[in-house]
Amino acid sequence: MDHMRINRGESSKLTLSISEEAKKKIVQVSNNTAVAKGVVMAWALSIILDNLPSLEEFNSMEKRINLDKKRTSITLNPKTINRCKRATLNYGNRSMLNLFSYLISNFFEEMPSDHVLLQDYDYDKVNGRYYISSDLYNKMDQLNKTHFTKISLYVSLAVLSELDDIGAPLDSTDKQVTYIPLPKFIKVRIEEYATQNLMSQTDVVNTCLHKYLKNL
Repeated sequence: MDHMRINRGESSKLTLSISEEAKKKIVQVSNNTAVAKGVVMAWALSIILDNLPSLEEFNSMEKRINLDKKRTSITLNPKTINRCKRATLNYGNRSMLNLFSYLISNFFEEMPSDHVLLQDYDYDKVNGRYYISSDLYNKMDQLNKTHFTKISLYVSLAVLSELDDIGAPLDSTDKQVTYIPLPKFIKVRIEEYATQNLMSQTDVVNTCLHKYLKNL
């Protein structure tokens, strides 16, 4: 199944003004996960909404961050837009444009330069074909519908975060074939780890995903 063609339902737009420093990091993360910049920002927003800063912390962001005047927008689930609207009540009824421009810019500005997502890799896009556990696939499908993200993002994040210590292969008999656009370096890492550890590439991907997704 080609997950990228699944209809994610109704959508809404969130307009943003992002700082130049944050933009550069967003581009790097986008390249390293084979997804659009809007998907990267939607992923960041999903984390931000679960860990909103205090008003005092936000006021400090406003003083420190210089937003670009040029605006962009990201596509979100209407329920996420409603969460964003409710969040403004905790910050003196600031507009969503103001509030989330600073929050998303801060998320990326605070990402350290040595973060695994910000390194220079061979990120030419290639296609991967793996048999993904149905349970993991369904969880990613739900995350994608909720946050308007992509399966490529979660596979890339899982491999980058978990590959060094994935342990025993995930035991799963219920799997479905999935075609996934990936950065070339991610696909190469999967292939090399599978060869060195006498595992199938499918087992490598599923085990990384299982570890990464279990707390989401």
